[in-house]
Amino acid sequence: MELLKRILIVKISSLGDIVHTIPVAAALRNAFPTARIDWVVSKRYTGLLKLITAIDGTIEIDPTALRGTSSVVGTIRLLRAMRYDCAVDVQGLLKSAFLARASNASRVIGFSTPHLRERGAAAFYSEQHDPGNYAHVIERNLALLKALGISQPPMHFPLSPPQSSVVAAMRTTRQLNNNGGFAVIAPGSQWQHKRWPGRWFGQVAHLVRNVYGLSTLILNGPGTEQETHEVVESSLGAAITTPLTTLQELAGILKEATFFLGSDSGPMHIAAALG
Repeated sequence: MELLKRILIVKISSLGDIVHTIPVAAALRNAFPTARIDWVVSKRYTGLLKLITAIDGTIEIDPTALRGTSSVVGTIRLLRAMRYDCAVDVQGLLKSAFLARASNASRVIGFSTPHLRERGAAAFYSEQHDPGNYAHVIERNLALLKALGISQPPMHFPLSPPQSSVVAAMRTTRQLNNNGGFAVIAPGSQWQHKRWPGRWFGQVAHLVRNVYGLSTLILNGPGTEQETHEVVESSLGAAITTPLTTLQELAGILKEATFFLGSDSGPMHIAAALG
């Protein structure tokens, strides 16, 4: 196996896709324990990446600003200053492949053309590798590391969320029991066909209290205010709304939760990663 000292992961978005890439960072850290591992990511997700213990740093970008010359030049200068031995594009888009190539890494690795989300990305790679047919996207991502001599690594999520200040405050004010568990519901979703009516979630929260004796925290996010209100109103006092939270705070809440359910896939993937 080639000794790599500086490695770049490129996975810009979205939240669920980023969670699915965390095992790649873990496998790289296990194979190259002394290497510096950085990750290029959209600035809206940097809070989550700060919880990943397998990486050393993040390079924050605004994908919408990549069309601006000054933004592109600044990002490229930062990437090239790191002198990466290898850049691994796990996204397979033109913009992610461009950033991987622009890093001037000695090796720029991406998926084979049939597995790319945008086939034009292939032009930016120095190496393409066929991940094969896997049932889950995490396995597909990990298969890309065979190019670096890493074969069948374990599926590991090295996340270290902080203790939730929201949960601590709710225990102090006795909205939650001091030593008891709680459920979490995320009612929102950017996809209309995935959205459950708020009153149904409210009925679930009511059932959770009656059957398990648990209160339910309703995650409150931008654009979900109406749904959140409907859940709480229909829960007959079983549900409590959280304030707007950062990704780090969200991870802290999910780590302490007894169980989670919802329409929003982002929190669902974080909850699954935390076990």
